[in-house]
Formats: sequence, C-alpha cells, structure tokens
Amino acid sequence: MSVFKRLKSELFEGGSKELAEVINAHRSNNHTPVEREFDAKWALDLKDRVEGGKAVTFMWAVAQMPLSGQIVSLRVNGQHSSWALAELLKEGKLPGNLAIHLDTYSVADQDGAVQLFRQFDARKSARSKEDISGAYQCFYESLRDCHRGVLKVAVEGITWYRREVQEMPVASGDDIYMLFNEVRLHPFFLMMNEILKDGKSNELKRVPVLAAAYGTWLDDAKEAADFWRLVALGSKRTEEDAAADLDQEIMRIRDEKEKINARDLYAKCAKAWDGFNNHIRITNFKVNTKKKGLPVIAA
Repeated sequence: MSVFKRLKSELFEGGSKELAEVINAHRSNNHTPVEREFDAKWALDLKDRVEGGKAVTFMWAVAQMPLSGQIVSLRVNGQHSSWALAELLKEGKLPGNLAIHLDTYSVADQDGAVQLFRQFDARKSARSKEDISGAYQCFYESLRDCHRGVLKVAVEGITWYRREVQEMPVASGDDIYMLFNEVRLHPFFLMMNEILKDGKSNELKRVPVLAAAYGTWLDDAKEAADFWRLVALGSKRTEEDAAADLDQEIMRIRDEKEKINARDLYAKCAKAWDGFNNHIRITNFKVNTKKKGLPVIAA
C-alpha cells in the first residue's frame, strides 16, 4: 500500500499577475518540518537565475496530512525557488513567461510525508543523508532546534551499537533515520546535542564514539551525561580521571592521524567508561577486539 497518493497536478503560467497567488500560498507554509534547512546562498543564486532569464519550470509539491483532527498542508518541494520568486514579486522584478508545476499529495502520517520528501531530488542527485535525517528529526518539536549533524551521527551510533554489540536486526540505508520515531530515544538525542552542539568537539562526532555513548546512556543515563560532558571539555578541565584520559587518547589519534577501526575505537571508549565508574585512571588504551570481541556496555 502506497504511503502517499497524488491528488492533483496543476500548471500555472505567466508573470506577477498570474502567479502571485500560488507563490504566496506556497510561501505561507512557513514552518514545514520535513524540509531541509534553508540555504540562503542557494536561494539567492536561484533568484539571480530567474532574474537573469534562466528559469525552467519549477516543480513544487505539497502534502496534505491529518494532524490533531485537522488537515495541514506541508510544503515538501519548492522551498528555495518559492522564496526567490516571492522576493522578486515584492521587488516588482518577477519576469513573465514563468511556469510552476504544482502537485498535491495526501499522506497518512509523518512517515508518509518523509517518504514523499525522499522522492524529490533523490540523494544521488541532491538530497544528502543529513537532509533525510533532518526530515525525520524535525517532525518532533523538541528536536527541531538540535544540531542536525550531531543527531544524524547519534542515530548512526545507535544503529551501529544495536547491530555490532547487541546483534539486533537493524534498518539499512536512509531508513535508519526512522529511529527518530522511537520517542524513548529522544532524551539521548537531547543529551548528545547539548554536549556536542557547539562544534568544538568534532573528534567525538564519530559513529563508534556515539555508539559507545548510547551504550553508556543505556547503562546509566545520568552518569553518561556527566562522563561525556567531561570528555568533551577536554583540556579545559584540571581534574585527571578516565574521562580526561579518553579525551587525550582521542586527541592523540586525531593528531597522529592514526588509522583505527571502528570496533577498536568503540572498545577504547568502553574501557574509559568502565574506569570512570570504578574511579580508575586508564594508563593503557591497548585493546584487541579481534581476539576478545566487543565489550558490551549495556544489554
């Protein structure tokens, strides 16, 4: 059964007089969580193209979705081009002989809306993994202001932990980002966003590191928040403990450009977590996952 259904297709042609209504209507969907983040540079480039007579037919789409007993209209394609046309309309510079193809779809729920979003400019053409991840993420109000890059890697870390450590069946490809629909995981996403959102701890934004973070969160959410906050602080701290040891080890790997496989990096994080909980310093981060396998932080 299809997760979305086309209701109608319309073609609008002309200039300011003929297109003003459809342009303004498309822009009125001013907070559509399914869309990618607004790229001002790209929008301005589109505006220049249209003004310079280089416009082709615009392919726009909206989805009608039931929400809280009402039907809401979601703009799923045409965010940047509609902004460009609206700006030219305001400036009185919208050229004539433009064409807008507008498709209206119905979707049963937010998953259907994201599936529809994924059909436009598929990733091989334009949509990035972060776009897809962000589409699922931003359907949840509590996660909309979180750093999309951080939460994308957090989802990938959870998937890695479930597959490699817990040996659970997991989704593949872009479908892994449907994990945002597991509301019980949202506290973990919020925790990692708070710790990593400032962009100063990029060395921690690696899948095996976030996999370990997920394991520690399952083990003890409060203690995990303290541990990873201390790891992220790094040299800003004067205390010496296993969190500081892990920070130094990760920085060493980065600075020496050491090639380390995902399993060993995860194991180093698990070793530091164990030391932190037992108030033991880690003086030797040597691990051997080929012989000993992966340590299970939490079942």
